[in-house]
Amino acid sequence: MRRFYALLRRRHREPFDVVEAARLEVEWWRVHRLHQREEPGSEADPLVEALAALYAHVYRVEREAVLRAARERAHAMDLSDRWVDAGCDLRSPLVAQEKAALVRSYAALLAAVHR
Repeated sequence: MRRFYALLRRRHREPFDVVEAARLEVEWWRVHRLHQREEPGSEADPLVEALAALYAHVYRVEREAVLRAARERAHAMDLSDRWVDAGCDLRSPLVAQEKAALVRSYAALLAAVHR
């Protein structure tokens, strides 16, 4: 992840801390796996917080500004996890629901970053 964020920083001249961005990226993955495997059905608040922390750091915005984006992204992950658990049927309504949650997430992130 450090190499990825170093490349991103260098290519786009972004001022975020590469080591911190990599740590936050790995942290949301860790929290997601815990939520997915160890605590299924639990509240997604720790995952939302982990995503918001990453977004806030990388895009240099307040955490509150990216909470909606983080909530929708966590919701999309939950839908994706349910879809996988159900057998990955491409005709499942979960596919469209996940896509809609991702679109809402990215739209909210774009709005937060360009305020």
